[in-house]
This record gives sequence, structure tokens and C-alpha cells, in this order.
Amino acid sequence: MGLTGGQMDEATQTLCRCLRQHLMLAAGEEVDLSADLVSLGLDSMTAIALVLDLEQAFAVRFPNGMLEPRTFRTGQTLLAAIRELGAAGAGRSSSASAQGR
Repeated sequence: MGLTGGQMDEATQTLCRCLRQHLMLAAGEEVDLSADLVSLGLDSMTAIALVLDLEQAFAVRFPNGMLEPRTFRTGQTLLAAIRELGAAGAGRSSSASAQGR
């Protein structure tokens, strides 16, 4: 289930860029977000490096409860977690701004 650049939103494009940096993909190979990430080379050390890059790229923090295999099963599960973290962060930011008024 590969998506071309025109079909991807910014979050998906950023995730695909990060996955390409850390997984064993052939040059120019499209990232299949439904593929099992372990089969693409994700191991514990790669996962740590990937998390650090994702936290920086998306300005989020993965809480310990999300650092589990099901979060990293596929690109889709990882994207869902990132979107959940982003939404939670956006909610905290708007709450903080409302309280500051």
C-alpha cells in the first residue's frame, strides 16, 4: 500500500523520510506503511534511533507506555501514535494559552 508523494500529507511524508533513514530499503523504494517494520530491519537499536528522530521531527515525546512492539508494528501504527501525540500536545498548548489569558 505505497503512496506517492502527491497522496501523502506532511506527517506521512516526514514519517516515510525517517523510516527510509533507518530501515533496509532499496534506493528509491517506496515505503509501504502497511509492511511489518521488523521485516524491514527494525530492531531494538534501530527503534531507539528512530524514536529520537521522530521526536525531533514531530516535536513530540513518546511516553514509556507507547514504547512497545504494537506501536512499532507498521508505519501505519507508528503514524497513528504520532498523530495521537500531536493531538495531545496541541490540546495541552491551547489549554495553556487559554489559561495564560
